[in-house]
Amino acid sequence: MTWDLVGLTIGFMISPQSDIPVLAADGRSIAETGNVDAMMREVYEHNKNAIVQISVKSPDGKVFGSSGVLVKDGDNVVVVTNAHVASNARSIEFYNTAGETFSARLDKLADSDDLAVLKPEGAKINPARAVDIGDPSKLSPGEICFAIGHPRGYFKPTISRGTVLGLGSISSMSPEIVDLTREAVNRLYPGHKGYEAAGEAFINAPHIDARVGADHGSSGGGLFDKQGKLIGVVQATTEENRSSETLSVSSDRVKALLNDPNYKFEFKYGRENVASQAPGEFAAKVVGLGALAVSPISRRIAAPVVGGYYGLQALDDIRLLAQDNLFRSKAHYAEKLVADGGAFAAGMLTFVPRFRLAASLVVGTRLAVDALTDYTDTRPVMEKVERRSADTPEPLFWKISHF
Repeated sequence: MTWDLVGLTIGFMISPQSDIPVLAADGRSIAETGNVDAMMREVYEHNKNAIVQISVKSPDGKVFGSSGVLVKDGDNVVVVTNAHVASNARSIEFYNTAGETFSARLDKLADSDDLAVLKPEGAKINPARAVDIGDPSKLSPGEICFAIGHPRGYFKPTISRGTVLGLGSISSMSPEIVDLTREAVNRLYPGHKGYEAAGEAFINAPHIDARVGADHGSSGGGLFDKQGKLIGVVQATTEENRSSETLSVSSDRVKALLNDPNYKFEFKYGRENVASQAPGEFAAKVVGLGALAVSPISRRIAAPVVGGYYGLQALDDIRLLAQDNLFRSKAHYAEKLVADGGAFAAGMLTFVPRFRLAASLVVGTRLAVDALTDYTDTRPVMEKVERRSADTPEPLFWKISHF
């Protein structure tokens, strides 16, 4: 676990895991509550492990948070989210409900549908955790629906109850989004017929209009029917004064993207070590090693501080070992607990003068291994997108801001 996830970890540790977080209909507040009806509880419990939190880092270093849905793709499980979330992402990470972190690569993108498929790295996800995809064509206005996602970066999936308003295109549902899309295309790609066509295809793609709560960070989450089947991928809310009205991409388009044999883009990735991706954290570890090695005085301060850090890591290892929805094996966290717990115990032993030198050596060894792992462990980073046809423009959302 990295330093910047300590707050996330503490949140997982102190939050009552049995409660169901409910997003208000207007999308403006979240209540941790068990006071939900049987249908809402069943939909949430059936799908909560299929909703992941996504963190995207852009080439300029900005970080955006959003949501994604686990979907079966043949024998594998992939993460589906919005194209506007994953576009032009230098690196992508996602978190499951247990709090584990994994890297992902952008594998497919449909700009006209605002959909993206991410391939997890280092995670073999159980297909039983993926959503069941429903049939949006059978929906009728007034039917109950539920949205599940991570609005405003909330660390647990939240659920909101609502009703279906209608099915159709953005052009028939939301004039303001039509205007915003055309304005963005004209501003970013002036006079380019290919992008104008892509923009119009996006405006006319099949969507579901629902009065259900969503907020920034909900994009890419799931819209479910009362049977708990995925009927859409949450895309956007409409006007600010109607924030409970939410547009979602029809789940039929998810199937179409997964089964598309004539895919337009290929995404080329390189590798970058963790030290380069988190230079501040790596520098802190190097400084800690230096303090442990420089003098007995600096060692007396550094050893218990570093030991305390590994104490937090050990607490997180214990929490993860208690989870049933892990993507990694429990043996992985058991081994990590031994290493982190040992470093914590050694850090505390440095308060005893006769154990100080030996205990500091244990702490320093753990920190050195950690720093070396950061230097040797690499993760995927986007290098370029290749178009399979010279007539195909760069993806529509590549320059359009994250929502």
